[in-house]
Amino acid sequence: MPSIDDNYYEPIFAEVLEILLNQYGILPVVAIGNENHGNSSSPGNVYNAFSVGAVEKTESDDVDVTFFSSGVSLVFPGQTNPLVTKPDVVAPGVQIYSSIPPSKGPHGTYEYNFMDGTSMSTPHVAGVAALLMAANPTSPATDIIEALKTTASHPNGNDFRPCNRWGCGLIQPVEALKVLT
Repeated sequence: MPSIDDNYYEPIFAEVLEILLNQYGILPVVAIGNENHGNSSSPGNVYNAFSVGAVEKTESDDVDVTFFSSGVSLVFPGQTNPLVTKPDVVAPGVQIYSSIPPSKGPHGTYEYNFMDGTSMSTPHVAGVAALLMAANPTSPATDIIEALKTTASHPNGNDFRPCNRWGCGLIQPVEALKVLT
């Protein structure tokens, strides 16, 4: 099992995320990375990060974690919970119509592109978190995180949550809203 001395870990992110969440009430939502299962990168692998993995629709019309979506269990000695499993949740991350700067298409027109990655999944979760915060303005960011994690749908059931592929599961925005209201 990897420990926090991996090459893809930046410890300063833990301090930054702590300040954002606990001093300012800001909910930073971060990508876990596209290094495949068993790997991760900062800030998504930081113990206090709310990290997001990517899912895609399969040929059989199921939803599964993409091959590139990172996921890992890490040991953080000295923390209250030294074993941390990432990602926290997953969201759609394949063939997402992105708002990247337009590129010139084959007919000379500028076009937006479809992209893959956990960076495409993260805005789904950040958007849902923002809507939950708007619907419940007195709820602290930590309650929003808890609602998203506890209502996420894991394909193998709640006994398998969290795992280092699905985290707690695929976000369920309506169910999270119900928990908060």
